[in-house]
Amino acid sequence: MLRVLLLLCLSLLLVQAPSFGCDLSPGARGGEWLDREAARAYLVALINRDRASQGLKPVELDAVATRAGQEHAEEMALAKYVSHWDVKGRKPDQRYSEAGGQGAVSENVLVTHDFAEGEQYKLAAEQLFCRSELERIEALFFNEQAPNDGHRRNILNPDHNKVGIGLSLTVPGNRVTCTEEFVNQYGSFAKLPSQQGHDAGLALSGQLPQGVELYSVDIYRDQSPRPMTARELKATHSYTLPAETVARYFPPPYMSPARMNMIKTREGEKFSLSVQPGPDWKPGLYYVVVWVKKADRSTPVISSSRTVAIN
Repeated sequence: MLRVLLLLCLSLLLVQAPSFGCDLSPGARGGEWLDREAARAYLVALINRDRASQGLKPVELDAVATRAGQEHAEEMALAKYVSHWDVKGRKPDQRYSEAGGQGAVSENVLVTHDFAEGEQYKLAAEQLFCRSELERIEALFFNEQAPNDGHRRNILNPDHNKVGIGLSLTVPGNRVTCTEEFVNQYGSFAKLPSQQGHDAGLALSGQLPQGVELYSVDIYRDQSPRPMTARELKATHSYTLPAETVARYFPPPYMSPARMNMIKTREGEKFSLSVQPGPDWKPGLYYVVVWVKKADRSTPVISSSRTVAIN
C-alpha cells in the first residue's frame, strides 16, 4: 500500500496568501484568538467535522504525534522550507518513531505564506492563532481536487484513529506553519531501538485488540538519511514506503523466514518473533511495518510503521 501524500505547492500558497491573516491589533484579540493548545483542539474539531461529512469516525489528538509534528513545524518555520523531509533528511515515519510513536503516521504540511529570501524569522513570543486562519488551513487541505488531492484523502482515510497537530507562528510576517500527523494505531507494540549494529537481532512483539488480526510483519530498507539544504528540501514532493522489501513474516500456518509465535487471549492476539539481519541486509534505515486485518476492511491496513537504523 503506497501512502502518497502530495505536498501543497508553494505557488498555491502564494495565490491564497492574501486570504490569510487576522486583525493583530491588541484590541482585536478576543474570542477569535486561541493559544496553541486551544488551536490544536479547534483544528481537530475541524478535521472531525470534515470526516463526519463523509460518514467517517472521528480522530483524537495524539500526544506523541503532536510532539513530532510540533518539532517539524518549528524547524520548517525557522529554516524556511516546507517538506515532508527535515534538515537531517528524516521522513515522517522516522521522526514519529524516534519520538516514541507505536503506530503508523501520514503527514500533511502547509505554510500560510511563502518565505522571503534574505529574511530571518523567529518564533513569536505569543503563540496565538485565529480561528478564521485555522479554518482556511483546513479548507485548503480538504477542498483539494483530484488528482492533486493527497491531503484531502489523508484527512478522509477511514483507518486513521488519531492525529497530531503542530502549529508555529513566526515573525515578521505572522506566518503559520502547520502539520497534521494522522495515525493508524490498532494495538500496542514493544519498543524498538532507533539504531543498532548488524549483528544484533530484532525482537518484535505486539498486542492486537479484539476484532483485529495480524496479517504480516514486513521489513523494508531505505537509504540512510543525510542532511539536506533548504533548496533540496523545497524540491521534494510526495513520499511512500521504501521500494526495497527485505523480508515478510506471516503468522502460522503460513511459511516465514522466522517463526511467528501467536497467542489468542480474551483481549485479542499477541505475537512475537525474533529477526536476525541476514548477510544481504546492507546498512540503511529499516522500516518495521505491521499489517493487520480489520473486520470493516477487505484489505490489510498498516497499524505500525517504525524505523531502525542498522549499521
